[in-house]
Amino acid sequence: MKIDKIDKEIIKEMSGDMALSKSPYQTIAKRLGIGEKEMLVRINELKRTGTIRRVCAILYHVPAGYSFNAMVVWKVNPDDVERVGKEMSRFAEVTHCYERVVNSSWGYNLFTMIHGRAKETCEDLARKMAEKTGIKEFRFLYTTRELKKISPKYLLQ
Repeated sequence: MKIDKIDKEIIKEMSGDMALSKSPYQTIAKRLGIGEKEMLVRINELKRTGTIRRVCAILYHVPAGYSFNAMVVWKVNPDDVERVGKEMSRFAEVTHCYERVVNSSWGYNLFTMIHGRAKETCEDLARKMAEKTGIKEFRFLYTTRELKKISPKYLLQ
């Protein structure tokens, strides 16, 4: 799909923080000189063609009371990564799930980010995930300090 100038402007506008209003799409559409309905049609077309995957909100978890973040790293048989990744992704507390390349000193190839109100919450969830998937080797990497967290920005030029 070829995207036009308006599509690019929509992507730029939606790449940052959106207005806190009852009709944020209307606010953006007005700024772009199009109607809200046209904007929604264009967003759906961008999603349908795979140009964008989704429209979502980012929760700033610490102010919301989720002060513990655990990157849980898992040793998963490469043949099972797809199945295990899908099972782990089904847990609502999992916000990220990635396969990574391993090397000789680090055999953990699946990474999940989970958030909890307490350290024990994260650890209990990881144990449930391990039980559900049959993965026995995993470790916790806890966040000690958040240095940067922003919404990604696309098509800045």
